[in-house]
Parts: sequence; C-alpha cells; structure tokens
Amino acid sequence: MDYPHWSYDSPAYAINRFLPDQRERIMRGNATALYGLPATVKALPGEPLRDGVVDAEPGVESS
Repeated sequence: MDYPHWSYDSPAYAINRFLPDQRERIMRGNATALYGLPATVKALPGEPLRDGVVDAEPGVESS
C-alpha cells in the first residue's frame, strides 16, 4: 500500500499522465454514469460558454 508522502505527484500532474478518454472518465464520466446525470447542462446567464463567448443576460437581445 502506498501512503501519502512529501514526494507525491500532484493531482494536476498525475491526471495528465492518463489518455484523454481515461481522463474524461476519471474526471466526469464515471460519476455521470453512476448517478444518471445528464451529459451536458445549459450554461447559466452570464457564464462563459466553451468557446469563450459569454451567454447574454435573460431578456437582453444579442446583436
């Protein structure tokens, strides 16, 4: 058994050692499947979307 120690690999470093599909399952996919969560959710007003565009406030027309 390996116990935590001072020379550990940080989670930010360790997760990048997995293949992209494995990282997705570790970080999101397994919990999504286990709890029956939706694969995606709608962004909240004012929250940045994936492409960096900010969703408009409700009732505000975008030009």
